[in-house]
Amino acid sequence: LNHDNDVEIYSRKCRLWVRDAAQGIESFYRTKLLLELVDRIKADQIRDTLTGLYNYVGFYERFKALVEQNVGTGDSVAVVMFDLSNIKSINSEFGRAAGDEAIITLSRFISRSLKENEICGRLCNDEFLVGIINSNTKKRFEEIVGAIPEAGITCILPSGEDLQIFVHYAMQSESLRTAPNIDYLINSAVNAKNYKKRLRQQKIEEYSEMTQDEIKKLNDRLEIIKKESVFSPTMFFKVLTLILSIFFHLFYLPNYTIRPFIFQLKKRILNKVKMSFVIHMER
Repeated sequence: LNHDNDVEIYSRKCRLWVRDAAQGIESFYRTKLLLELVDRIKADQIRDTLTGLYNYVGFYERFKALVEQNVGTGDSVAVVMFDLSNIKSINSEFGRAAGDEAIITLSRFISRSLKENEICGRLCNDEFLVGIINSNTKKRFEEIVGAIPEAGITCILPSGEDLQIFVHYAMQSESLRTAPNIDYLINSAVNAKNYKKRLRQQKIEEYSEMTQDEIKKLNDRLEIIKKESVFSPTMFFKVLTLILSIFFHLFYLPNYTIRPFIFQLKKRILNKVKMSFVIHMER
């Protein structure tokens, strides 16, 4: 056996050297394993075990540091909230494993959409937070949500079946001229998302109470409005005709004929606004 420059064969000195070397190697690996364990414990404190994204604590710490680095740069900061719309029905119909897979699918979809100075975290259950630093946060928000397919995000369940999942989302932004209140941004985004979610649920309940004929008539009217954009020649002439009609009735007809016309005009305008709101919610 060789150690240093001497050759020793089972001498006391050799045995002591082998023992010390073995103890040193064992101590090194034990220290390495201990450090890896500490890193895993730290990661568990800021990482979500299901998706691998930051949990709320990790997201808040990283996002706060990112915001502080960009204060005074002229950019804006935004928080975007995402929420799976049908997670309860997925869990009840396909099982918890399918619900977990839907959550993982959404987390991967969001992560792939992010760029530099953007961070994602899982708030709880099926809710996700995205922090954005950008000169135009509204445009960036539209890019992210614009990538969501209208037919839903495809999720492959553990059984091999394909399932379309849908999301609710909302954004709250603020300038970085001064340090923003991150808690306010997050809470505002959560409230905005919940408000949009309630509106959509109310709309679904209203649809469920309608008869098939009423739904068909409403869809036909929506198709007509979608085809006739504000800038189309058809809509232009309709608006022009409406303005001329108002002028004629106000200045050339007796007073007793004006009130019924104004009532009908108000009703038409309210119906138009209602249809535009329904289209906006559908999108």
